[in-house]
Amino acid sequence: MPSDKEIASSIAAFEPWFYDFDLGRHGRMTSKLPDEVKQIHATRLEMVNTALAGFLTPERAAHLSCLDIACHEGFFSIELATRGVRRVLGVDVREESLQQARFIADVLGLENARFEQRNAENITPETMGIADVTLFLGLLYHLENPMLCLRRAAAVTREVHRRDASDRRV
Repeated sequence: MPSDKEIASSIAAFEPWFYDFDLGRHGRMTSKLPDEVKQIHATRLEMVNTALAGFLTPERAAHLSCLDIACHEGFFSIELATRGVRRVLGVDVREESLQQARFIADVLGLENARFEQRNAENITPETMGIADVTLFLGLLYHLENPMLCLRRAAAVTREVHRRDASDRRV
């Protein structure tokens, strides 16, 4: 665990932050984005929580794995790791974003979260294994070949499901 001085120095060195992070006794990193843009993060987190409701129970979390494709600074990876998911792997193409994610996980003592540099187009079960939960947030519109990446995400996910309007499994 880094010292308080190292943490403060790293927080400043990594600015500007894209997400808000609470580091407990070490303070908060605050996104420099306008409030209307920051609301997107809250909406996506609510969508993840809704999609995983009933699936990601505290009892079950300790047995689950998660792959967060295009994790950026690790906001959603960190959220699932703090909720007790056994193994969280965040991948992104930008090493500087991964350094921020690793820093957050280190400060929070999250040994169940790790971060690797990967391209979404190159993710396969052979290179990544299979995850119980795969996040694919804020990426689709950046891709040259979105269908390839959606197929790759499905291939590394143990169970793919969706919910209809009545919240029944289909």
